[in-house]
Amino acid sequence: MKEPILIGSMLWVVQNEPHDELEADIRGMTENKLRIARLFMPPSTVTDESGAYDFSTWDRVFSLSEKYGLLLAPTLSSLTAPAGDYAAARKKLLDVNAVIIRRYASSPALHSWILQNEPSLSITPNAVTLPLFRRWLLEEGYGWDLEALKSHYAHAGIFHSSNRETVFRHPTEDEKAALLAEYAPIAETIGEIYADGSGFLSGLTGGYYPPRVDWGRFNAYMLNHQLSEMNDLVHALDPRHPTSINPDNVSQAYPAAGGRNLYEEGRTVDFLGCSCHPAWHSTRFSPSRIAHSVGMFADMTRWATADPDGCFWVTELQAGTNFFSGSRPLCPSAEDITRWLWLLIGSGCRGMVYWLYKARPTGFEGLEWGLMNQRGNPSRRSKASARVAAVLDENEALFTSSHPAKPDIFLLHSFDSINLASGETNPGQVRPTELDDPRNALMIQDALCGAYLMAHDNGWQTGFVWEYDLSALPQNGILFAPNTYALAPSVLSSLVDWVEAGGTLIADGLFGAKNPYGYRASAEADEALSRLFGHPADDWMADIHPFTLLRPERKTLPGWYLLANWEDENGLDVLARDAEGNASVIRHKCGKGQAIYIGTLFFQGYFAGKNGKESTDFLKELVSIQKTYALRNPGAALTLRVLEAEEADVLVLINHGDSTTAELDVPQGCYRDLLTDEIFKTPRAVTLQRAEVRILKHDKK
Repeated sequence: MKEPILIGSMLWVVQNEPHDELEADIRGMTENKLRIARLFMPPSTVTDESGAYDFSTWDRVFSLSEKYGLLLAPTLSSLTAPAGDYAAARKKLLDVNAVIIRRYASSPALHSWILQNEPSLSITPNAVTLPLFRRWLLEEGYGWDLEALKSHYAHAGIFHSSNRETVFRHPTEDEKAALLAEYAPIAETIGEIYADGSGFLSGLTGGYYPPRVDWGRFNAYMLNHQLSEMNDLVHALDPRHPTSINPDNVSQAYPAAGGRNLYEEGRTVDFLGCSCHPAWHSTRFSPSRIAHSVGMFADMTRWATADPDGCFWVTELQAGTNFFSGSRPLCPSAEDITRWLWLLIGSGCRGMVYWLYKARPTGFEGLEWGLMNQRGNPSRRSKASARVAAVLDENEALFTSSHPAKPDIFLLHSFDSINLASGETNPGQVRPTELDDPRNALMIQDALCGAYLMAHDNGWQTGFVWEYDLSALPQNGILFAPNTYALAPSVLSSLVDWVEAGGTLIADGLFGAKNPYGYRASAEADEALSRLFGHPADDWMADIHPFTLLRPERKTLPGWYLLANWEDENGLDVLARDAEGNASVIRHKCGKGQAIYIGTLFFQGYFAGKNGKESTDFLKELVSIQKTYALRNPGAALTLRVLEAEEADVLVLINHGDSTTAELDVPQGCYRDLLTDEIFKTPRAVTLQRAEVRILKHDKK
């Protein structure tokens, strides 16, 4: 999908809102250079108390939007709680949405359909879900591998450990019938259904991991099944307009919390959006790192979208002050809005939609989050946004044809590790969430965030890959695996193939120590680990005290909590040792590539503030990255994003701190700042004031 980059906002429409007020809002949006409005259109807004349809408000919204040239992205409701008469409730929801879609599919104002706001489906065991879960286990969860399923689930709720990985196969219909018959008595023992329609599944709150892991996967299946069903309905009735969704809190989401697997969600729609509310979603980042969290949300969404051109949006971007709602108070400044927008544009984002245009007058989030000021007039934030939109308008052909430069490194996004870590507790134990607790419930996500920040602080652009789809990895690329401790043998095998073909893998933590169900890595997995690293680590220890790893030439590397070591150093290049001289950081040649194992919580420690520049410098020593455009003085304060186009490249240079000078290594030529029209002759040093942005266009011809 190649179209001009759009900046817009959520428009909160009150049913039967006076026509003059509605028209003033729609006209005001266009006057403030907002080109698209997002709307909420759940069934309750198109039916009255008797169930009769009433489209009068939405008809006026579409008519006025057509009049003023405002595009619209209505948000539907796609999800049904699986309980009671689930089939009837599902049909009713789909029927109402079908009427909405048919009514507005031909409107010139319609841009796209958002299938669900911040989709999440947290399912509890009951008379509806347990039969679905039992069937899903055999058909989807274990791919008709009855022996693998039986090794995890047995009669009377007795569970047996297994290192087997599910092997998906395609039995004939007769074989399916036989497998179902054999499975039927086992299925009846998986969970209990009570007379009142409620249910119980042993293992969800403690004891055994398989039902806990599978229930998280089942949540993701149900969420994405319902989204896909709605996506099919939209395309059947309106084949012209694309669909999207806006997952929220993407850096911390996990399947057991509402079924959220970003990559599976991305495959349910035409292009992916995301919610980006620093006051809600960035609270694990320090205040000085909020802009970096915005960039991370964008990069994660970009690499999870299914659009062949990489189209993704930020479908909710915090626009104004929050006092009472949100996880912490925040008021984006005009400089914040400018930096966030250009950071998103430099990430390849094709649409940015604020939450929201004008603050609601009452209720939860009342008087908060508005782009406009409290009087409904332009604010410093809206004026900053309009200035960015004006630059996009003036250079529309350039930005429309541009695409982000290729990543310098990739991060392995292991939802199996995240899913296991979210529930790896004793019965009744509540996992801590404190950032400086190495065993907190979000430890894998923290490691991912730490790896992202380390890459940023070295001036590297980051891509993401899902563990079950490594196709985006370049043959000679660099992949960080931040404490991806629960990996299926097939994933490890794919990683071995990629490294042997020339890739560089840098892993830390307990890489590959367990399978997705929490059992010790199988013999097959150990073989893959041996091919990667010479052999798996011989031992590891937990140390609650700070410790230091020793490197050659009296250099050191901070360690945190975990200390792994290798006793047999044959064939290994030892990069650092513990205080007793044991190998703790090793490098191993693997085919045409190399695998490096850092035997501590290296990436998570960076996010928790346990290590700093010595660790980012160590990464720079490990890899060689050649860039056409590069910062010679990278760090937390400076961001450089590059957009490439046929005739010109665009350098998005952002200062997040105090006044500074960005030292650049760039090709010779003429550069023009699109914000100031200032001309640079091969800029080697660019001065930036506090929180300033420079947009440098480099003509290639």
